[in-house]
Amino acid sequence: MTAPTAPQSPEAQGHIDVYGKLECPDTNRTRALLDKHGVAYTFHDVEAEPENHEAAVRLSGRMQVPVVSFADGSVVVEPTDEWMSERLGLGDVAA
Repeated sequence: MTAPTAPQSPEAQGHIDVYGKLECPDTNRTRALLDKHGVAYTFHDVEAEPENHEAAVRLSGRMQVPVVSFADGSVVVEPTDEWMSERLGLGDVAA
């Protein structure tokens, strides 16, 4: 995983897409972090819709979730809470 870009407020990030599975612990952890901090995103269930699965593979080069796509075109696969918090300027994830 590459280092996150300079942190920006969630509002400055623009639109965020999360591709994942409803029963995936990593997907649910990422979504919970975004929800906790009020970060708007669109969830795409890769099991419910074939086009979501295809988009996740196209973005990441493989089928591994969650895939998080940012408005600036950057993509991260299976981000840690620490990585997401740094990228979004959310502060300490333990808080």
